[in-house]
Amino acid sequence: MKYSSSSKLFVTFLFLTVFSSIAQAQMAWFGVNGGVDGGTVSVFDTSMGKLFVAGPLAYANGNPVGHIVSWDETNWSLLGTGLSAPVNTLAQYKGNVYAGGLFDSAGGQLTHRIAMWNGSSWSSAGSGFKNGNVNALAVYSGLLYAAGTFDSTGILPASKIAAWDGTSWTSVSNGVSNGDITAMASYNGNLYVGGTFTTAGGQPAMGIAQWNGSTWSALGKGLSASTAVEAMQVWNNKLYISGYFDSVSGISARMIASWDGTNWSAVGGGMNSDVAGLTVFNGQLCAGGSFSAIASTPSSNLASWDGSHWTDMNSGMDSYITALGNYKGSLYAGGDFTMAGGVAANGIARYGLMTGIDEKSKEAKVQLFPNPNCGRFTIVYESTDPKAEFIMDDVYGKEIYRTMLQQGIGSPLKLDVNLGALSKGVYFYTLISSGNRICGKISVAE
Repeated sequence: MKYSSSSKLFVTFLFLTVFSSIAQAQMAWFGVNGGVDGGTVSVFDTSMGKLFVAGPLAYANGNPVGHIVSWDETNWSLLGTGLSAPVNTLAQYKGNVYAGGLFDSAGGQLTHRIAMWNGSSWSSAGSGFKNGNVNALAVYSGLLYAAGTFDSTGILPASKIAAWDGTSWTSVSNGVSNGDITAMASYNGNLYVGGTFTTAGGQPAMGIAQWNGSTWSALGKGLSASTAVEAMQVWNNKLYISGYFDSVSGISARMIASWDGTNWSAVGGGMNSDVAGLTVFNGQLCAGGSFSAIASTPSSNLASWDGSHWTDMNSGMDSYITALGNYKGSLYAGGDFTMAGGVAANGIARYGLMTGIDEKSKEAKVQLFPNPNCGRFTIVYESTDPKAEFIMDDVYGKEIYRTMLQQGIGSPLKLDVNLGALSKGVYFYTLISSGNRICGKISVAE
C-alpha cells in the first residue's frame, strides 16, 4: 500500500505529538509542602478553586491550622483560626464551604458541629447539633443534608439526619435509628445514606438506605451485621460503597460493592481489609484504605478499578490511607503514612504529572553522559545524601533497570551503567534520595 507525502507528514506529526506527550508527562508521587501532623486527613473537597484538607490534623508544614487548611498547588492557606476540634466531612453549598465534625467553635465563633466558610470568615449554620457529631454532608434536591450521631437540631427532633436550606433546619421523616450515619451520596435522583443503623423511616434497613425526598426505603437485605459504610462515590452510572463489610444483600462483596439502582454487585474480588476512601481519577475509580491484597493479589493500600479489573497503584505507602481526592488533574491521598512511592510524604501525598523532563538539572546538579549513548553511560549526582536510588523506565512506564548510587568519601554519588544492546529510543530515569525526586531523559542511539 502506498502513502502520499501528505499522509506520511501526518503520521510523522502524530507520532511526534504522541511521543512528545509521553516524554513530557510522566506520573509520580510527590510530597505536599511539608505535609500534615497532629492527626490524619479525613476528607478532601475541591471548592473556590482550592483543595480543602481537613480532619484531626493540627499542623500543615509545621504551622497550626485548626483542623482545616486549603492548598492551591503551591502554598497552604489558613481558614481564619480554623475549628476547635476535628473535622469529619466537607461539602460545597450555595457558594460556601460547610464543615461538619466534633467542634463547637469556628474562627472563634460559637458553632455546634457544623460551620460555614464564605471565603474569608466562619459563621454558624443555625442551631447546629449539640448532642452529637456530624459525620457526613451531601447536597440533594437543592438542600444540604447533614448526618451523624445526633438526635436533634435545636428543639427539633432529627434522628441522625437533617436538611438545611441556607436558613433553617428540617427533620428528614423519622431519620434512622439503632446506629449512626457515616456516609452519604446523591445518585440517580435519590439520597443514599450508609452507616451502622438498622432502621430507616421506621422500616428495617441494615446499614444502607435510600431517601427519595419524601419516604425512606431499604436496598435489599442491606449489609451484614457489625459492619459499616465509610465512603460513597458515583462512577460510571453506578453508586459505589466501601468500608468494612463482607456482603451486601446476601451477595459476597469484600469491603466494596456497587449499586445500579436495582441490584447490588461485587467489585472484582474486593479487598482483605477496610476501604476508607473513594474518588475518581483519570477516568477510573480509586480506592484507598488499609488493605494489603486485592482478592489474592498483593496490594499497597491503593488501587484503581476500570469497570472490569483492579490494578494496584504501587503507592509504596508505609501505612494506611484515610481519604482520597482529585484536584487539578492530580490524585491526593491522606493517611497515616510518611512515605509514598519512595518519597517523603508526611500524611498527605500527590500523584500526578512530572513535566519538562530534561537530561541535566543544574539546580539538582545531576549529570548524565554521554547522552545520547548506546546503553553505556555515567550518572553523577552531587548530593549530601550517602545514597540514592536510580530507576530507568521505557516510554510506556515499564521498568528497565533499578539500582543504588553509593557515595564515596568526599565525592558525589556516581554510577557507571552498561545495559548492553539496549533498543534504540528514549528512556526516562528517576533519582530518589531523602524525599527528593529528580527525573530526566536518556536517549539511546544505535
